[in-house]
Amino acid sequence: MGLPEDLGFRSSRVLVNGISLHVVENGSGPMVIMLHGWPEFWYSWKHALSQLSGQYHVVAPDMRGYNLSDKPEGISPYSLKNLVNDVLGLIDHFGVDQVHLVGHDWGGIVAWQFAIQHPDRIKDLVILNCPHPEAFRQALKKDIRQRMKSWYMLFFQVPALPEFILSSSLPFFFRRIFLGWMRQPDAFNAEDILHYVQSYRKPGALKASLNYYRALFSIGPPRTDRFRVPIPKPILVLWGLDDKVLGHSMTRDMDRFAGKGFRQVDFKNCSHWIQHEYPERVHAEMITFWESHQ
Repeated sequence: MGLPEDLGFRSSRVLVNGISLHVVENGSGPMVIMLHGWPEFWYSWKHALSQLSGQYHVVAPDMRGYNLSDKPEGISPYSLKNLVNDVLGLIDHFGVDQVHLVGHDWGGIVAWQFAIQHPDRIKDLVILNCPHPEAFRQALKKDIRQRMKSWYMLFFQVPALPEFILSSSLPFFFRRIFLGWMRQPDAFNAEDILHYVQSYRKPGALKASLNYYRALFSIGPPRTDRFRVPIPKPILVLWGLDDKVLGHSMTRDMDRFAGKGFRQVDFKNCSHWIQHEYPERVHAEMITFWESHQ
């Protein structure tokens, strides 16, 4: 589609952890790595790539399995261990010691896990609408409302059927979860939907994205004694209060997972797609947070 070129961004392929990742970047300065969620791709960060590039080197990969990145076969390649190692390889590729790490949704899961395992490689952590893994585990165990909201994760464990259903209705599916969920009607348009449909029509992309959920259930997170230990880096959590799949209750007492410098900002009249609905405010919060502990 030539999307990076159309929008003025740089596009390349990077070899990390035995695979090739497609990476879009813009700007110069301190590095910010931004990890997208499901069902997105690097385009999730199109506003950030433009609006933050005056001060920062913004790097937005297609995570493994998505869009133009490699799509290894099977479930085990999509374990959290591999996803974390992809980020580690990306940081090493650019030759920097530490980065500002940002994650939304599934990208948030990977970002939390990376911060737990490799706090020395990040300056700080910014999370958009994604609970800490322990908070999510407790919610699924104790909160019937969250279990009901998370029904789709169990459905995705079924072989082949989710791929068949979603592949036959991709335009409708993306209109429903973006246009149908967003509280700001001008945040997305028909052209945006087309980009998402085309990215998921790439061979193997839909199955690979669902294998993230299958690997999470069948393999689980890497074993680490740091799982419940506070992350010793500043953490900013931004949360759209009208999220249909992740309840705000999971953010209660979130500061117990942070060793220092924790901040949480809730966005009213905002869905799960916070970076699309309020990009200027999201980026302003990020910059203020980053500058506060330079």
